[in-house]
Amino acid sequence: MSELRPLASSICKIADQIDRYKQSTYPENQQWLEGGDKGLEQARQTLLGDLEAMKKQLQSPEEVLSDILYFPADLASLLIIHNINLPQRIPPSGSISYDELVVSYNTETGTCVEEDPLRRIIRYAITRGIFREVKPDRVAHSELSLLLRGPGLFDLLGVSLQDLLPAVLRLPDALNSPRQSIEPNETAFNLAHGTDLPLYRFLQQHPERAKRFGRAMSRGHHVDDQYLLEAFPWAEYDRPGMRVVDVGGGHGNAAVFLASSTKHIHLTVQDLGHIVAAGKAMLPQGLQGSVDFTPHNFFDEQPVKYAGVYLLARIMLNWSDKYCLKILRALVPALKVGSKVLIYEHVFDDKADKPRSHQEKW
Repeated sequence: MSELRPLASSICKIADQIDRYKQSTYPENQQWLEGGDKGLEQARQTLLGDLEAMKKQLQSPEEVLSDILYFPADLASLLIIHNINLPQRIPPSGSISYDELVVSYNTETGTCVEEDPLRRIIRYAITRGIFREVKPDRVAHSELSLLLRGPGLFDLLGVSLQDLLPAVLRLPDALNSPRQSIEPNETAFNLAHGTDLPLYRFLQQHPERAKRFGRAMSRGHHVDDQYLLEAFPWAEYDRPGMRVVDVGGGHGNAAVFLASSTKHIHLTVQDLGHIVAAGKAMLPQGLQGSVDFTPHNFFDEQPVKYAGVYLLARIMLNWSDKYCLKILRALVPALKVGSKVLIYEHVFDDKADKPRSHQEKW
C-alpha cells in the first residue's frame, strides 16, 4: 500500500483538531500558535513532520535536489533586500510602486539602481513569500516581510548574511587546513574577516556590529525559550531563596523569560561587561527585583558560590571540547551538594534518519 494514504489520513485528523481549536480561539489570525497547550503543540509538530514526509513522497530525487541547489538565488535576493533596507522602504500598510521605490532609494543614497533588476529581485522574493505584488507595478508587505521591518529579525538577517555567511564560504579552507585547530581564533570566521581575534572579541572591536549581534541573538532565541521552560523541572526549582545563574546569558532574554514564568526564582545573568550593560538597560522594570546582571568571563572561576542552579543555555555549541571542559571546571569551586548544572543545546541524534521537529532538536 502506498504511504500517501496513511499520511493523508493522519494529516486530515490533526488538521481537524487544529482547525477546531483555531475556530474556538483565534479564528482571524495566527495567535493560536502561541496560545495552545502542550498537546496542541505536539499535534502541530506532528502535522509539520507528516507534511514534510508527504512532500518527499511526491517529489523526485531531482526535484528535492533542485530545491537545495536554488539556495544561492535565495541568498542573492536576501542580500539585496538587506543591503538596500527594503522592508523599511515599503510602507507597513498600503503599497508603493517600483518606480517610487527606485527614485526614493537613488535620491537618498546617490546611487543609480535601475527599476528592472530591482523588480526582478523583489519578484523572486515574492515567490518565497517575502513581499507581495498587489498590482503589476506595486509592491506591498506580506506577513513575512512585515516581520523584517522591526529590529531583531532584520538584525538577524544582517548577522546571517554579513557576519556568518562569509565564514560559511570559507569552511572548506578551514577544513583543509594542514592541522585541525581547536582554538577559537583559528576558524573559518577568522579567514573570512581577516582577524586573529575570536568572534566575540572581534565584535567588541566593532560596537555597532556587536549591538546588532546582540539584538539578533535576542530575537532569534524567542521561540526556543519556551522549549527551555519545558526542558527542565522549573516548578521544582521555583521556591523561595532559589538562585539561578545564567552563565553566558547575553542580554538576559532567557532569564527574563524564566523570571516571567516563575514566582520565586532569582536569576543572575553573567556575560562580558559590555554585553551585560546592554542587557541591564533592556531589563523590564517589573523584573528588576528578579533579575540582576554581573560581568563575568565563564572561563574564570565562578564568583557566585552555592547557587541552586547554573544554567548554560546555547553556550557549548560555540566552543571546542577543550574549552567546554574549561567552562565546566570553572563552575566546580562554586558548587554545593545538590547544585544543578543545566546544559541546554541544539543536538543531533546518533542516527539522523528523518527530519525532526524544532522542539525535538533541543
